Amino acid sequence: MATRAAERPAYREGDWRCDGRGAKHYDPARGCSLSPSRFVLAGICVALTVSCQPQGASDRDYVYEPLFLEVVEGRRLSGEEVAARERQLREDPADVVLRAGLLGYYWPRPGREAHAGHVLWFVENAPESPALQPPWGDLGAGHDPEGYERIKRAWLRHIEREPTNTTFLERASSFVDGSDTPLARELLERGEELDPWNPHWAQRLGTLRWREAGRSGDGWDPGEAARALADFERAYQLTRFGARYSLLTGLGKAALAAGDLAKARHYAERMLENRLGVWFSEWDEGNRVHYGNVILGRIALADGDVEGAEQHLLAAGRMPGSDSLKWGGPDMALAKDLLEHGRRESVLRYLELCLDMDLWETHQERLRNWIALVEAGRTPDFGSNLSSDPRARGRDGTCAPRSTARAG
Repeated sequence: MATRAAERPAYREGDWRCDGRGAKHYDPARGCSLSPSRFVLAGICVALTVSCQPQGASDRDYVYEPLFLEVVEGRRLSGEEVAARERQLREDPADVVLRAGLLGYYWPRPGREAHAGHVLWFVENAPESPALQPPWGDLGAGHDPEGYERIKRAWLRHIEREPTNTTFLERASSFVDGSDTPLARELLERGEELDPWNPHWAQRLGTLRWREAGRSGDGWDPGEAARALADFERAYQLTRFGARYSLLTGLGKAALAAGDLAKARHYAERMLENRLGVWFSEWDEGNRVHYGNVILGRIALADGDVEGAEQHLLAAGRMPGSDSLKWGGPDMALAKDLLEHGRRESVLRYLELCLDMDLWETHQERLRNWIALVEAGRTPDFGSNLSSDPRARGRDGTCAPRSTARAG
């Protein structure tokens, strides 16, 4: 017989009561341990997330609760504080506040077994807790195979008992994503069937299929890219005006990989359109300017406009700051195309712009090595930085002819 929420044990820790699912309510009789500054931070998070909330999404999915902030704060714990919390948990295993901080502490550090133990406790005892929001509740199968399997089975037991619980479907799909792609896809599709007006499902499905499109042994799989594009477009239509701009980069890349150059051009131009002028889209502005120009440059090259492609390459290097590009590095697909067309000076200028703007602050030496190789007349191996190098390219390494475009 399925276990009902009311049958689960109720936990009461610190200033919060946990009802067994992870739902928390402030207990005024016990005071508050959060500082005023952290309450202000929580209020800002709520205001921002609600203002950008997609159509059809529930408030539960987009509100940052104080327990989630405990997870974030856990990253700053010292070794002594961690040891003290572990001792306290042995005396009171149901203290979700202490456990949430440890979850945040162990997530980015060695010692995945400890992290898996805390994740498993939350999954079994408080599966809807905000402490399990990705990435804190995720665990790669390669880090701790035994822990991963135990947590996966716990999630599947919850879903078997409550097959229409979309929070369980979302959390479980996130947990297995990357280790069990077919299961992740199945869970996301079930979630979308139950909650069709929530763009989150379509966006997650698009991201999953886009990743799979890049795993083809012969470049990008245009069929899988087309399916990812359909998912992203569905998410775009369901998302409110302001928040939808963050989807444009994925739309443009997927359209290019699918060979739909008309749509790729449309979405890339949309990325650059008057810098959008939407204040809550500014966090993604650097990505849009960078990838929008790379996509338009590759399309220009496919049209035979080499000079136009060079202009877009340099514009991609002059983009505003972007945290993700600083860590992942610039897209080199257009630069590689132009090297094959003998335009080394433009590529050198692009690499120098990336270096001057700290576009890849974690791999500055690699950028310098690429510059040296290009100066020597060689083409570097750009590896994973060819993220927009899909089926707009032919098998011979040149850009595909313009006739490959489909009407969008």
